[in-house]
Amino acid sequence: MAENKDFSKRFEEKEAPVFTSNSHSFIKIEIMVAVVAVILFVVWFVNGLGGTTGAGGNAALYKTNQAVDVNNAEFFVTNATLATSYNTGFGEQKSANQFLIVNVTVKNLGKEALAVDNGNFVVIDGNGNKYDPKAVFTPVNGVKAFSFVDKINPGLSQSGVVVFEVPAGAKGLALRVSDNFVWNVNTKAIDLGI
Repeated sequence: MAENKDFSKRFEEKEAPVFTSNSHSFIKIEIMVAVVAVILFVVWFVNGLGGTTGAGGNAALYKTNQAVDVNNAEFFVTNATLATSYNTGFGEQKSANQFLIVNVTVKNLGKEALAVDNGNFVVIDGNGNKYDPKAVFTPVNGVKAFSFVDKINPGLSQSGVVVFEVPAGAKGLALRVSDNFVWNVNTKAIDLGI
């Protein structure tokens, strides 16, 4: 029993940690900041890795023949058509489905050269299905396809074509454009009227 008294006496003599109302507030603020950071990350990730406007984002779509600014790039869709084939310059490329052929002009609004590639573009249909562009290395009906090798210098524009293969009868097609063909962080959508 004497042992227990000594133990309790030693325990009573030790100082308990001091928590002030300020230290509790600091911990609460840290937790709130962490929760807000997690919520923002989830919202950012769910919205297609940030800044998505247009198809899939419940925002107004831009129209063809309308300049669409996305950070350091301006996109201008001049024409979008559906076809079961197109001319490559070496022959005809055919599809059992259909090709969506989109003519686009891109202007560099930044201060450095801008690389534009098929990766800058995605088509989304009225059901939310996403279609990646076909890898095209030849002209399409006489129009050059975009290639990251050909960079656009500041203040200059380049026109090109992007080709997608979509199911016959696809409707509500929108072109999602991005200022970066690798990350696709900042995007907007253009209603193709198809």
